[in-house]
Amino acid sequence: MRVYHISGFYKMNYNKIIEKAEAMRIKAYEIEKLAIIRSIQRLDGHEECYGTQRLIMCQDFDCPWKMDCLSCYLNLLGFENTY
Repeated sequence: MRVYHISGFYKMNYNKIIEKAEAMRIKAYEIEKLAIIRSIQRLDGHEECYGTQRLIMCQDFDCPWKMDCLSCYLNLLGFENTY
């Protein structure tokens, strides 16, 4: 998977995502990042919107996935690395 670099913005570390998933009893082994994050969103009671077009109109400024979601969405659209 390509990584779209957004200079100066925080993206959640994959190991931290796995730790959070395992703490919520999500079996994250051999599951892609997108599915893990959407499972976490569902269990947290939020819409499973990570990496979707919803990002364009997203007003959830406290979302812990916001910058990583932007990167994922741009990758899904086929944007190449910028660094």
